[in-house]
Amino acid sequence: MSSCPSGEYTALNTRKVVVEGKFDSDGLWACVTCYQCQERCPRGIAIVDHIISLRNEAAKAGKMLEKHRAVALKFLEKGESVPWDDKSGEMRKAIGMEMKPPTVAKYKDALEEVRLLMKLTGFEELIDLGKE
Repeated sequence: MSSCPSGEYTALNTRKVVVEGKFDSDGLWACVTCYQCQERCPRGIAIVDHIISLRNEAAKAGKMLEKHRAVALKFLEKGESVPWDDKSGEMRKAIGMEMKPPTVAKYKDALEEVRLLMKLTGFEELIDLGKE
């Protein structure tokens, strides 16, 4: 689909993913969940929702890209998945924002609660599946 920002740089073909329903290709993980394809779909197909569902199935089968597993592990460890450094904090401070964004990692109790939820829901085990 021409509206797909990932399609320009990867082999992602949302139509193929939805029709074939396979979760063993790297293309499945190329979707950035921007919803542009879904918003423009003339048939009203919930494309992104389908891709997310396939990703969930893939993860349960232990077929998760290592990059995605690394992001999930970082979230489990720190409560945030985006790398953070002092430079980012200084930039935020320069425009009048708090140095640290209000993520779960900012609040120790919240981080522990998220870790507990991730353990109780099986997320912690899920990101270890297929790991060698």
